[in-house]
Parts: sequence; C-alpha cells; structure tokens
Amino acid sequence: MQNKFSQKQLGQRIRRLRKAADLKVVEVARGMKVTRQQIYLWENGKRTLSLARLYRLSKVLRVSSLAILGEF
Repeated sequence: MQNKFSQKQLGQRIRRLRKAADLKVVEVARGMKVTRQQIYLWENGKRTLSLARLYRLSKVLRVSSLAILGEF
C-alpha cells in the first residue's frame, strides 16, 4: 500500500511542477518523446518513472530530479 501512496504523491508533485512551469501535458509529452496519455498516467500515480525518464522530465520541467522526488 505504501508504494501506491508514494506513486500518487509523486504524480501530484509532477502535476504541480508542470503547472508551475506553465507547461501543458502535450508540451511535456513532446519534450519527453512520449504520449500525453503517459504523462496522465504518471500524474495520476498509475505508472512509475524509470530513472532515465525521471532525468528527462527534470530537464523538460527545468527542475532537479530531487525536486520531483521530494521527500517520501
């Protein structure tokens, strides 16, 4: 159960950071070369990010990987 909670928390953080960067889902998806559905799955805690995608997401959002991970 802890894992699901953490995924949901991570998804909420990704959404918050995306909005703070004033980016739309489609813009993040293009920057990461994934579908917008993939971004929705991450933001809703339905899928996990690989380390490579976490790194790429941090570049697209212009934040550090640690800012995305936060404190769990």
